[in-house]
Amino acid sequence: MFIDQYGLTNSKPYEQGAENALLWTLQHIILEDYDKGRIGFLMRSIEQCRVGQGLYAQNPSHVQNGAISTHHKKDAYMSPDQLIVIMMASARFGAEHHKEILAEIVRQGGFSYNNLKDDVTRIIHPRDLVLYYSLVYPILGPILLPLLAFACVISCLKSREYTSGKLLAWTKCMMLKDKFKVMNLATKACTWAIKKNHPDWADVFEVYFPNETHPIRKLAQKRYR
Repeated sequence: MFIDQYGLTNSKPYEQGAENALLWTLQHIILEDYDKGRIGFLMRSIEQCRVGQGLYAQNPSHVQNGAISTHHKKDAYMSPDQLIVIMMASARFGAEHHKEILAEIVRQGGFSYNNLKDDVTRIIHPRDLVLYYSLVYPILGPILLPLLAFACVISCLKSREYTSGKLLAWTKCMMLKDKFKVMNLATKACTWAIKKNHPDWADVFEVYFPNETHPIRKLAQKRYR
């Protein structure tokens, strides 16, 4: 009911083409202890999002005949969160997409990423830029990633209703904590921070996914309670 035709996880029953489908699928993967089948669905979807060297759509349903085509132009632009997912999943699961994308970012001036053929400059937040360089050049991680770690903790201190930033921080920490010590520390700090407004991580997922039958919500309850 929550899984679309590409094997991606969505937030609502029978949802198709959702902006955050890649992100929710990655969260699903993490909570399932990196299920290989679901990883396969995610990586195939990312490959289907590819429309050129370093250029990607944010959902495979947006690609038609090798180009990005949606009903609304705002949906065609790559969202920062989905770009983060592509970069982290590629680096973690043995693909080359993150290297292509960073090369494209450098080609576009080093601080922006526009996946469409127009003249709009879409600036990358510094916390995301340090993540991308650390994924491609891990030796830089200990130097660059404290900025990302600090930003994650700040997101987790926000009031109870602001859950999307907390879950994005959780996703980054879970994907990076085994490779970078500073992100392992950030994971612990974020857990401390969310307890200012939530009893546990399961509550954060429950606020974000109000449908009691959602698989991510149920997996979070199982893990954190």
